[in-house]
Amino acid sequence: MISDVLIVGGGMTGSLLACALGCSKLFSKISVIDALPPPAPTNNPIPDPRVVTLTPASQFFMSSIGTWDLIPETRRASFSGMQIWDYYGTGEMRFENSSGWVIENKELVQASLQRLKTLGIEVLSPAKVKTISRNPGEIAVELEDGRKLETSLIVGADGKESKVRNELGIGNWRKPYPHNGMVCTVKVEGKLNHAYQRFLQTGPIALLPLWENYYSVVWSAPVDIIDTLVKASDNDFITQINLALTSPSFTSFPNQGEIIPPRVTEICTKKFAFPYTLMHASSFVEPRVALVGDAAHTIHPMAGQGYNLGVYDVANLANVLCQGAKVGRDPGDLAYLQVYGNKSKRYNSLFAAVEESILLSYSDIKALHYARNLAYSAIGKVPPVKDVLQRAANGFDFIPQEFEWNKA
Repeated sequence: MISDVLIVGGGMTGSLLACALGCSKLFSKISVIDALPPPAPTNNPIPDPRVVTLTPASQFFMSSIGTWDLIPETRRASFSGMQIWDYYGTGEMRFENSSGWVIENKELVQASLQRLKTLGIEVLSPAKVKTISRNPGEIAVELEDGRKLETSLIVGADGKESKVRNELGIGNWRKPYPHNGMVCTVKVEGKLNHAYQRFLQTGPIALLPLWENYYSVVWSAPVDIIDTLVKASDNDFITQINLALTSPSFTSFPNQGEIIPPRVTEICTKKFAFPYTLMHASSFVEPRVALVGDAAHTIHPMAGQGYNLGVYDVANLANVLCQGAKVGRDPGDLAYLQVYGNKSKRYNSLFAAVEESILLSYSDIKALHYARNLAYSAIGKVPPVKDVLQRAANGFDFIPQEFEWNKA
């Protein structure tokens, strides 16, 4: 089987790339390999705790490739406004114009796989890569079941332990964060559509609105605290989360208004824990190779941008591949791939640096505590600064303003 583009990893990122390339009708064959079988459809009224936040830019891209409308409206939870505050003082940030969606991982995958079927793109699943080798003019792939594939371009969309990256000898730099994460779904009093995040002494805790009065909890803390939270009884956990959200600040500086988060009344799902790692591949592209999403980079989820950065990768890579195809360039042409790689490295490095600065500001130094709260207060009162942050959070500065597959 010879492909123009072979995507390893048919999950939330790789399947989107295949959809975008398929929409362009510029490639004779696109192939997708995924190690896991497709997720089984469920009609569980309780939201799955494994969710992502989507920015307006990510939603715009998904709409352009026909996957957004395949996510049932009943499983798409929008939010308008985000409130962020601190444990030490009363500094706070209220982003009234910040908007987005919270979507279950499995719904994103199912929508993309459904779209791939209509585009006639086959997904080899479950199928695992055994070896990858570079040959003159092509990449050769052997699967564990013995099948052999050839492609002009291989794209690694296979997660932070990427087989593509490792097999082809692309290095990576990584650093563990001081936190692990825990997610679960809870119920709160009342129906709200704001997102909330409080930075605690041990790490941030976020509440993301779902449908009805369900919220997704994303709690970041040192390993021992996360272990304790996972093992806690439902009643103990509810007590702990409400205490974390509502306990008084250490000081009243700088005397701003009080944020009142929703009160958690019930835990509705199992709690899942996982480690955090800052990781960047040494190169996002090489001749006939590109990495996207977690195969290329991972960051702390505090800003809710991790998955969106992967979506931006897909939008940018698909766009440059389509530009090249329109003028007859080989999909593996390094000159075109580098346009994507350079852009992706810039915005991913920017977000990683911002998050590292935030984490540094939570060092146990009294002056930093006051400076941080003063900064939160100032941002809320200086509209140009607030607008810059909201614009970055919306994501449109990081994707093409017009997609090649939408052009006549």
